[in-house]
Amino acid sequence: MQPIELDNVVDEEEHNMKTNDSVADEVTYNEIVNIIDANLPVALRKDWLLCQGDTKLPKHRRQRLQEAVLEILKEHNIDGEDSWQIE
Repeated sequence: MQPIELDNVVDEEEHNMKTNDSVADEVTYNEIVNIIDANLPVALRKDWLLCQGDTKLPKHRRQRLQEAVLEILKEHNIDGEDSWQIE
C-alpha cells in the first residue's frame, strides 16, 4: 500500500470521509435502518447487506431491493422517495 497525500483526497467523493450533519440525523437514520432490517423479506437480506457494504448490485436486483425498501418506509409513514435511493 502506498499512502496518498491529503491534497489528493476529494472529500465530496470519498465515502469514508463523510459524516452526518447532526446526532439527530444519525439517530433518525439508524432508526430507519432498524425498521428496514426488521421488515425486509429474507430473500432480499443478502442484497441489503451487500448494499450496506457499498457493493454494486445488478440493476434488476437493485430495483427489487429499492421497491421493497420504499414499500417498508411507506408502511411506516416515512417519506423515503428522495433519501433512500439504493445505488
